[in-house]
Amino acid sequence: MRGFTILEQINISSTLGNLERSRSNVGWCGEVEKRRDSMGSKTKLTPEKYIECYQKIGSKAGVARKLCVDERNLRRFVKRNQDKINALMGAEEDESSALSILQQAMLPEEENPEDEHEEKINPREYLVPSEAKVDHSTNKTRLKIGIIADTHLCSKQQQLTYLKDFYCRAYDAGVRDIYHAGDMIAGVDVYPGQSNDLIRFTEDEQVDYAVECYPKVDGVTTHVISGNHDLIFVKRKGGDPLRLISLHRPDINYLGQFSAWVKLANDCSMYLLHPDGGSAYASSYKLQKLIESFSGGQKPHLAIMGHYHRRCYVSERNVHGFLGACFEAQTDFLRRKAVQPVIGGTILDIEFTDNGSIQDIGVNFRQYLVPKEKDY
Repeated sequence: MRGFTILEQINISSTLGNLERSRSNVGWCGEVEKRRDSMGSKTKLTPEKYIECYQKIGSKAGVARKLCVDERNLRRFVKRNQDKINALMGAEEDESSALSILQQAMLPEEENPEDEHEEKINPREYLVPSEAKVDHSTNKTRLKIGIIADTHLCSKQQQLTYLKDFYCRAYDAGVRDIYHAGDMIAGVDVYPGQSNDLIRFTEDEQVDYAVECYPKVDGVTTHVISGNHDLIFVKRKGGDPLRLISLHRPDINYLGQFSAWVKLANDCSMYLLHPDGGSAYASSYKLQKLIESFSGGQKPHLAIMGHYHRRCYVSERNVHGFLGACFEAQTDFLRRKAVQPVIGGTILDIEFTDNGSIQDIGVNFRQYLVPKEKDY
Protein backbone atom coordinates (compact mmCIF):
# COMPACT_ATOMS: atom_id res chain seq x y z
CA MET A 1 0.00 0.00 0.00
CA ARG A 2 2.47 2.58 -1.19
CA GLY A 3 1.34 6.24 -1.24
CA PHE A 4 -0.78 5.87 1.91
CA THR A 5 0.11 6.93 5.39
CA ILE A 6 0.33 4.32 8.12
CA LEU A 7 -2.98 5.48 9.64
CA GLU A 8 -4.72 5.21 6.25
CA GLN A 9 -3.32 1.73 5.71
CA ILE A 10 -4.71 0.61 9.05
CA ASN A 11 -8.16 1.98 8.20
CA ILE A 12 -8.17 0.27 4.81
CA SER A 13 -7.15 -3.10 6.35
CA SER A 14 -9.89 -2.80 8.96
CA THR A 15 -12.49 -2.04 6.29
CA LEU A 16 -11.42 -5.01 4.14
CA GLY A 17 -11.58 -7.28 7.18
CA ASN A 18 -15.12 -6.15 7.97
CA LEU A 19 -16.18 -6.84 4.38
CA GLU A 20 -14.78 -10.38 4.55
CA ARG A 21 -16.58 -11.04 7.82
CA SER A 22 -19.83 -9.73 6.36
CA ARG A 23 -19.52 -12.06 3.38
CA SER A 24 -18.85 -15.06 5.63
CA ASN A 25 -21.80 -14.13 7.81
CA VAL A 26 -24.08 -13.92 4.81
CA GLY A 27 -22.92 -17.36 3.71
CA TRP A 28 -23.42 -18.75 7.20
CA CYS A 29 -26.92 -17.30 7.42
CA GLY A 30 -27.72 -18.83 4.09
CA GLU A 31 -26.62 -22.23 5.36
CA VAL A 32 -28.75 -21.76 8.46
CA GLU A 33 -31.77 -20.92 6.34
CA LYS A 34 -31.15 -23.99 4.22
CA ARG A 35 -30.95 -26.18 7.34
CA ARG A 36 -34.08 -24.61 8.71
CA ASP A 37 -35.88 -25.26 5.46
CA SER A 38 -34.73 -28.88 5.42
CA MET A 39 -35.70 -29.32 9.07
CA GLY A 40 -39.05 -27.75 8.44
CA SER A 41 -39.70 -30.24 5.67
CA LYS A 42 -38.83 -33.11 8.04
CA THR A 43 -41.15 -31.93 10.78
CA LYS A 44 -44.22 -32.37 8.62
CA LEU A 45 -45.61 -35.33 10.49
CA THR A 46 -47.95 -37.99 9.27
CA PRO A 47 -49.00 -41.15 11.10
CA GLU A 48 -47.21 -43.21 8.47
CA LYS A 49 -43.98 -41.26 8.96
CA TYR A 50 -44.23 -41.59 12.73
CA ILE A 51 -44.77 -45.36 12.55
CA GLU A 52 -41.86 -45.79 10.14
CA CYS A 53 -39.47 -43.95 12.47
CA TYR A 54 -40.83 -45.49 15.66
CA GLN A 55 -40.36 -49.03 14.36
CA LYS A 56 -36.73 -48.24 13.53
CA ILE A 57 -35.87 -46.31 16.72
CA GLY A 58 -38.26 -47.70 19.33
CA SER A 59 -38.88 -44.57 21.43
CA LYS A 60 -40.78 -41.30 21.10
CA ALA A 61 -37.74 -39.32 22.25
CA GLY A 62 -35.65 -40.89 19.49
CA VAL A 63 -38.32 -40.14 16.89
CA ALA A 64 -38.45 -36.52 18.05
CA ARG A 65 -34.69 -36.17 17.61
CA LYS A 66 -34.79 -37.88 14.23
CA LEU A 67 -37.55 -35.61 12.91
CA CYS A 68 -36.20 -32.48 14.63
CA VAL A 69 -39.42 -31.74 16.50
CA ASP A 70 -40.17 -31.00 20.11
CA GLU A 71 -40.92 -34.19 22.05
CA ARG A 72 -43.97 -32.67 23.72
CA ASN A 73 -45.43 -31.69 20.37
CA LEU A 74 -44.73 -35.20 19.09
CA ARG A 75 -46.60 -36.73 22.02
CA ARG A 76 -49.56 -34.42 21.38
CA PHE A 77 -49.54 -35.47 17.73
CA VAL A 78 -49.52 -39.14 18.68
CA LYS A 79 -52.38 -38.61 21.11
CA ARG A 80 -54.48 -36.82 18.48
CA ASN A 81 -53.85 -39.52 15.90
CA GLN A 82 -53.81 -42.53 18.23
CA ASP A 83 -56.70 -44.35 16.55
CA LYS A 84 -55.19 -44.08 13.09
CA ILE A 85 -51.72 -45.08 14.36
CA ASN A 86 -53.15 -48.11 16.14
CA ALA A 87 -55.07 -49.13 13.03
CA LEU A 88 -51.99 -48.80 10.81
CA MET A 89 -49.75 -50.69 13.24
CA GLY A 90 -52.35 -53.42 13.67
CA ALA A 91 -52.59 -53.88 9.92
CA GLU A 92 -48.81 -54.09 9.64
CA GLU A 93 -48.63 -56.66 12.43
CA ASP A 94 -51.30 -58.80 10.78
CA GLU A 95 -49.42 -58.61 7.49
CA SER A 96 -46.07 -59.44 9.10
CA SER A 97 -47.52 -62.30 11.11
CA ALA A 98 -49.15 -63.75 8.00
CA LEU A 99 -45.87 -63.41 6.17
CA SER A 100 -43.95 -65.12 9.00
CA ILE A 101 -46.44 -68.00 9.02
CA LEU A 102 -46.04 -68.40 5.27
CA GLN A 103 -42.25 -68.30 5.57
CA GLN A 104 -42.34 -70.85 8.39
CA ALA A 105 -44.45 -73.19 6.31
CA MET A 106 -41.99 -72.93 3.42
CA LEU A 107 -38.99 -73.92 5.57
CA PRO A 108 -37.73 -77.46 5.11
CA GLU A 109 -38.11 -79.66 8.16
CA GLU A 110 -34.42 -79.77 8.97
CA GLU A 111 -34.26 -75.95 9.09
CA ASN A 112 -37.31 -75.47 11.29
CA PRO A 113 -36.03 -73.51 14.34
CA GLU A 114 -37.86 -75.41 17.06
CA ASP A 115 -35.43 -74.43 19.81
CA GLU A 116 -35.90 -70.68 19.30
CA HIS A 117 -38.85 -70.67 21.73
CA GLU A 118 -36.39 -70.78 24.61
CA GLU A 119 -35.23 -67.25 23.85
CA LYS A 120 -38.79 -65.96 24.08
CA ILE A 121 -39.37 -67.17 27.63
CA ASN A 122 -39.82 -64.32 30.08
CA PRO A 123 -37.86 -65.44 33.15
CA ARG A 124 -40.00 -63.39 35.54
CA GLU A 125 -43.18 -65.00 34.27
CA TYR A 126 -41.57 -68.42 34.57
CA LEU A 127 -40.30 -67.65 38.06
CA VAL A 128 -43.66 -67.14 39.72
CA PRO A 129 -46.21 -69.93 39.18
CA SER A 130 -49.44 -70.08 41.13
CA GLU A 131 -49.07 -70.64 44.86
CA ALA A 132 -49.03 -74.25 45.97
CA LYS A 133 -51.69 -75.49 48.38
CA VAL A 134 -50.83 -78.66 50.28
CA ASP A 135 -52.71 -80.64 52.90
CA HIS A 136 -50.67 -81.74 55.92
CA SER A 137 -53.67 -81.81 58.22
CA THR A 138 -53.73 -83.92 61.35
CA ASN A 139 -56.47 -85.14 63.66
CA LYS A 140 -54.26 -84.67 66.69
CA THR A 141 -55.08 -82.00 69.24
CA ARG A 142 -51.40 -81.10 69.56
CA LEU A 143 -48.73 -80.62 66.92
CA LYS A 144 -45.06 -79.66 67.03
CA ILE A 145 -43.35 -78.25 63.97
CA GLY A 146 -40.02 -76.59 63.25
CA ILE A 147 -39.56 -73.25 61.46
CA ILE A 148 -36.29 -72.25 59.74
CA ALA A 149 -35.19 -70.11 56.79
CA ASP A 150 -32.17 -68.92 54.82
CA THR A 151 -29.71 -71.73 55.40
CA HIS A 152 -27.61 -70.54 52.40
CA LEU A 153 -25.59 -73.71 51.95
CA CYS A 154 -22.36 -73.16 49.99
CA SER A 155 -21.81 -69.78 51.63
CA LYS A 156 -18.56 -69.39 53.52
CA GLN A 157 -20.67 -68.06 56.39
CA GLN A 158 -23.06 -71.03 56.51
CA GLN A 159 -23.69 -72.45 59.98
CA LEU A 160 -24.02 -76.12 59.13
CA THR A 161 -23.06 -77.39 62.58
CA TYR A 162 -25.78 -75.33 64.26
CA LEU A 163 -28.28 -76.37 61.61
CA LYS A 164 -27.60 -80.05 62.30
CA ASP A 165 -27.82 -79.37 66.03
CA PHE A 166 -31.22 -77.73 65.61
CA TYR A 167 -32.53 -80.72 63.68
CA CYS A 168 -31.41 -83.08 66.44
CA ARG A 169 -32.95 -80.91 69.15
CA ALA A 170 -36.18 -80.58 67.16
CA TYR A 171 -36.41 -84.35 66.80
CA ASP A 172 -35.82 -84.84 70.51
CA ALA A 173 -38.62 -82.33 71.20
CA GLY A 174 -41.06 -84.38 69.14
CA VAL A 175 -40.87 -82.48 65.86
CA ARG A 176 -41.33 -84.58 62.73
CA ASP A 177 -41.93 -81.80 60.17
CA ILE A 178 -39.69 -78.77 59.63
CA TYR A 179 -40.82 -75.95 57.34
CA HIS A 180 -38.12 -74.02 55.49
CA ALA A 181 -39.04 -70.50 54.26
CA GLY A 182 -36.62 -70.34 51.33
CA ASP A 183 -32.98 -69.85 50.29
CA MET A 184 -31.73 -73.33 51.05
CA ILE A 185 -28.62 -72.71 48.94
CA ALA A 186 -26.59 -69.56 48.35
CA GLY A 187 -26.91 -69.24 44.57
CA VAL A 188 -24.36 -67.50 42.37
CA ASP A 189 -23.93 -63.78 41.60
CA VAL A 190 -27.10 -62.78 43.42
CA TYR A 191 -25.34 -59.59 44.54
CA PRO A 192 -22.05 -57.95 43.52
CA GLY A 193 -19.04 -59.67 45.05
CA GLN A 194 -20.91 -62.81 46.14
CA SER A 195 -18.25 -65.02 44.55
CA ASN A 196 -15.95 -64.02 47.43
CA ASP A 197 -18.47 -65.55 49.87
CA LEU A 198 -18.91 -68.93 48.16
CA ILE A 199 -17.37 -72.38 48.47
CA ARG A 200 -19.23 -73.80 45.42
CA PHE A 201 -19.66 -71.80 42.23
CA THR A 202 -22.09 -73.60 39.90
CA GLU A 203 -25.61 -74.94 40.13
CA ASP A 204 -24.47 -78.57 39.88
CA GLU A 205 -21.88 -78.13 42.62
CA GLN A 206 -24.36 -76.46 44.98
CA VAL A 207 -27.05 -79.07 44.33
CA ASP A 208 -24.57 -81.90 44.98
CA TYR A 209 -23.35 -80.22 48.16
CA ALA A 210 -26.91 -79.77 49.48
CA VAL A 211 -27.85 -83.36 48.68
CA GLU A 212 -24.81 -84.61 50.56
CA CYS A 213 -24.57 -82.17 53.47
CA TYR A 214 -28.04 -80.91 54.33
CA PRO A 215 -29.08 -82.40 57.71
CA LYS A 216 -30.79 -85.76 57.54
CA VAL A 217 -32.56 -87.15 60.59
CA ASP A 218 -34.61 -90.34 60.32
CA GLY A 219 -38.27 -89.56 60.75
CA VAL A 220 -37.95 -85.81 60.03
CA THR A 221 -39.23 -84.33 56.76
CA THR A 222 -38.17 -80.88 55.53
CA HIS A 223 -40.86 -79.00 53.59
CA VAL A 224 -39.25 -76.14 51.67
CA ILE A 225 -40.14 -73.28 49.34
CA SER A 226 -37.49 -71.66 47.16
CA GLY A 227 -36.24 -68.11 47.59
CA ASN A 228 -34.45 -65.57 45.42
CA HIS A 229 -31.03 -67.19 45.98
CA ASP A 230 -32.35 -70.62 45.01
CA LEU A 231 -34.10 -69.29 41.92
CA ILE A 232 -31.22 -67.27 40.50
CA PHE A 233 -30.48 -70.30 38.30
CA VAL A 234 -34.08 -70.43 37.04
CA LYS A 235 -33.92 -66.73 36.25
CA ARG A 236 -30.96 -67.49 33.99
CA LYS A 237 -32.89 -70.31 32.29
CA GLY A 238 -31.28 -73.08 34.27
CA GLY A 239 -32.94 -75.81 36.30
CA ASP A 240 -34.77 -75.42 39.59
CA PRO A 241 -32.13 -76.55 42.13
CA LEU A 242 -34.59 -77.40 44.91
CA ARG A 243 -36.54 -79.66 42.59
CA LEU A 244 -33.29 -81.47 41.81
CA ILE A 245 -32.36 -81.70 45.49
CA SER A 246 -35.76 -83.11 46.43
CA LEU A 247 -35.43 -85.79 43.73
CA HIS A 248 -32.28 -87.11 45.42
CA ARG A 249 -33.42 -86.57 49.00
CA PRO A 250 -36.77 -88.25 49.84
CA ASP A 251 -36.79 -86.46 53.21
CA ILE A 252 -36.95 -83.07 51.47
CA ASN A 253 -40.40 -82.12 50.15
CA TYR A 254 -40.40 -79.22 47.67
CA LEU A 255 -43.55 -77.12 48.00
CA GLY A 256 -42.91 -74.60 45.21
CA GLN A 257 -41.40 -71.24 44.38
CA PHE A 258 -41.57 -68.27 46.76
CA SER A 259 -44.73 -69.25 48.68
CA ALA A 260 -47.10 -72.03 49.68
CA TRP A 261 -50.27 -72.60 51.71
CA VAL A 262 -50.18 -75.52 54.13
CA LYS A 263 -53.22 -76.94 55.89
CA LEU A 264 -52.17 -78.13 59.34
CA ALA A 265 -55.59 -79.02 60.77
CA ASN A 266 -59.27 -78.79 59.91
CA ASP A 267 -59.42 -75.08 60.73
CA CYS A 268 -55.73 -74.13 60.74
CA SER A 269 -53.70 -73.00 57.72
CA MET A 270 -50.13 -71.76 57.45
CA TYR A 271 -48.67 -69.43 54.83
CA LEU A 272 -44.98 -69.71 53.90
CA LEU A 273 -43.43 -66.76 52.06
CA HIS A 274 -40.01 -65.73 50.83
CA PRO A 275 -40.66 -62.08 49.90
CA ASP A 276 -38.80 -59.46 47.87
CA GLY A 277 -37.12 -56.27 48.99
CA GLY A 278 -34.77 -55.21 51.73
CA SER A 279 -35.19 -55.07 55.47
CA ALA A 280 -37.14 -52.36 57.26
CA TYR A 281 -35.94 -50.34 60.26
CA ALA A 282 -38.16 -52.34 62.63
CA SER A 283 -37.99 -56.13 62.51
CA SER A 284 -41.76 -56.49 62.81
CA TYR A 285 -42.68 -54.03 60.04
CA LYS A 286 -42.62 -56.38 57.04
CA LEU A 287 -44.42 -59.06 59.00
CA GLN A 288 -47.13 -56.65 60.13
CA LYS A 289 -47.63 -55.36 56.58
CA LEU A 290 -47.99 -58.94 55.33
CA ILE A 291 -50.65 -59.70 57.94
CA GLU A 292 -52.47 -56.46 57.12
CA SER A 293 -52.50 -57.38 53.42
CA PHE A 294 -54.60 -60.53 53.85
CA SER A 295 -58.25 -60.14 52.92
CA GLY A 296 -60.87 -60.95 55.51
CA GLY A 297 -61.88 -64.59 55.34
CA GLN A 298 -58.62 -65.48 53.54
CA LYS A 299 -56.18 -65.00 56.40
CA PRO A 300 -53.92 -67.85 57.47
CA HIS A 301 -53.60 -68.74 61.12
CA LEU A 302 -49.80 -68.85 60.86
CA ALA A 303 -47.62 -66.68 58.60
CA ILE A 304 -43.93 -67.60 58.19
CA MET A 305 -41.50 -65.29 56.38
CA GLY A 306 -37.91 -65.85 55.35
CA HIS A 307 -35.46 -63.58 53.52
CA TYR A 308 -34.74 -61.03 56.25
CA HIS A 309 -32.36 -63.11 58.41
CA ARG A 310 -34.12 -61.86 61.53
CA ARG A 311 -36.25 -63.32 64.28
CA CYS A 312 -39.62 -61.86 65.23
CA TYR A 313 -43.03 -62.91 66.49
CA VAL A 314 -46.21 -60.84 66.23
CA SER A 315 -49.86 -61.68 66.70
CA GLU A 316 -52.35 -59.47 64.85
CA ARG A 317 -55.79 -60.03 63.33
CA ASN A 318 -55.76 -63.56 64.83
CA VAL A 319 -52.66 -64.38 62.76
CA HIS A 320 -49.47 -65.61 64.41
CA GLY A 321 -46.59 -64.23 62.38
CA PHE A 322 -42.94 -65.35 62.50
CA LEU A 323 -39.69 -64.32 60.87
CA GLY A 324 -37.69 -67.50 60.40
CA ALA A 325 -34.20 -66.18 61.35
CA CYS A 326 -31.36 -67.89 59.42
CA PHE A 327 -28.35 -70.18 59.53
CA GLU A 328 -25.81 -67.88 57.90
CA ALA A 329 -23.44 -65.54 59.74
CA GLN A 330 -22.91 -61.97 58.62
CA THR A 331 -21.42 -61.67 55.13
CA ASP A 332 -19.69 -58.62 53.70
CA PHE A 333 -22.90 -57.82 51.84
CA LEU A 334 -25.01 -57.90 55.02
CA ARG A 335 -22.42 -55.77 56.78
CA ARG A 336 -22.67 -53.16 54.02
CA LYS A 337 -26.44 -53.24 54.49
CA ALA A 338 -26.04 -52.89 58.28
CA VAL A 339 -27.91 -56.15 58.87
CA GLN A 340 -26.98 -58.28 61.86
CA PRO A 341 -28.39 -61.78 61.19
CA VAL A 342 -30.01 -63.85 63.92
CA ILE A 343 -28.88 -67.48 63.77
CA GLY A 344 -31.34 -70.09 64.94
CA GLY A 345 -34.66 -71.86 64.44
CA THR A 346 -38.08 -72.01 66.07
CA ILE A 347 -40.11 -74.91 67.46
CA LEU A 348 -43.86 -74.32 67.61
CA ASP A 349 -46.01 -76.33 70.02
CA ILE A 350 -49.57 -75.88 68.71
CA GLU A 351 -52.65 -76.97 70.63
CA PHE A 352 -55.87 -77.27 68.63
CA THR A 353 -59.50 -77.09 69.67
CA ASP A 354 -61.91 -79.88 68.80
CA ASN A 355 -62.79 -78.21 65.50
CA GLY A 356 -59.12 -77.82 64.51
CA SER A 357 -58.48 -74.14 65.22
CA ILE A 358 -55.56 -72.90 67.32
CA GLN A 359 -56.27 -72.88 71.05
CA ASP A 360 -52.74 -72.16 72.25
CA ILE A 361 -49.28 -71.88 70.75
CA GLY A 362 -45.93 -72.29 72.47
CA VAL A 363 -42.85 -70.71 70.93
CA ASN A 364 -39.37 -72.07 71.61
CA PHE A 365 -36.60 -70.25 69.74
CA ARG A 366 -33.18 -71.85 69.73
CA GLN A 367 -30.57 -69.14 69.12
CA TYR A 368 -26.86 -69.61 68.43
CA LEU A 369 -25.01 -66.52 69.59
CA VAL A 370 -21.43 -67.20 68.49
CA PRO A 371 -21.10 -67.92 64.73
CA LYS A 372 -18.66 -70.63 63.68
CA GLU A 373 -15.91 -69.76 61.22
CA LYS A 374 -15.28 -71.90 58.15
CA ASP A 375 -18.13 -74.22 59.05
CA TYR A 376 -17.98 -76.18 55.80
